[in-house]
Amino acid sequence: FLAYPKLAFELAGLPLGAGNYRQTSIEVKETSFRLDGLLEADDPALPCIFWEAQLYADDDFYSRWLTSIFLTLFHYPKRRWEGLVIYPDRATERPPPPGLGFILQHGPIHRVYLEDLLEEPTPSWTLGLLRLLILDEAATPQAARDLAGRLDQRPSELTESQALGFLETFLIYKLPQLDVEGVKAMLHLPDTKLEETVFYQEVMAKGEAKGVVKGEDNGRVKESHILVLRQLRRRLGADADAYEERLHGLRLEQMEQLAEDLLDFQTVKDLEQWLDGA
Repeated sequence: FLAYPKLAFELAGLPLGAGNYRQTSIEVKETSFRLDGLLEADDPALPCIFWEAQLYADDDFYSRWLTSIFLTLFHYPKRRWEGLVIYPDRATERPPPPGLGFILQHGPIHRVYLEDLLEEPTPSWTLGLLRLLILDEAATPQAARDLAGRLDQRPSELTESQALGFLETFLIYKLPQLDVEGVKAMLHLPDTKLEETVFYQEVMAKGEAKGVVKGEDNGRVKESHILVLRQLRRRLGADADAYEERLHGLRLEQMEQLAEDLLDFQTVKDLEQWLDGA
């Protein structure tokens, strides 16, 4: 191959290109990759599922995600696997690099676009919950009330308080100006129901423990703090805790603005620059 690199083309039955090739050797040093979405079955004969929710455009997503999967398979070579990537819409997806396009087309990769749920006349309770992410703000309150009204259709694996907790979290994520009282009013639910949710209890417990600020907006600041921290934990994992103290120094309007801006951040540097300028 050093003397005649085109031997590779002859062996592979490929047409001899006009380009000049040369033999080289490279060392690929394995960097740290994180896979947050991995579903593993109790039965080892069943495939594991690598999943990722990609809610913003990222030209390097497929390179990073597929590399993470293959490194995992290198360490656990006997695993069967499937891949699932969730986009809000097709416009968010970026094309894979040329060397990985074949895997997306012919490998065990499933791409889901939440915008397709808008065409579903009667989605399941859980798919209806996901649809809240892409509904426009005007349609969100009625869709949320519909979900609250058919809690009996939720999956049996979810308790009523868990289902309401998800619904509450999705609403405040989608409409960060809402507080817990606003959610109660929107869903037309008695106080006792939402007060049983984990989200509500986290807001109250952490807010009281920290005593974020004093004043009439104290409750909303507590809730916004918990919301932003939960969003960060989804993006950064345990590393999000390093930013908790800096969040406590933000005013209510800053916290609510950060909850919205987080949706557009692509790197930790974006977050740090935002906090430095707050």
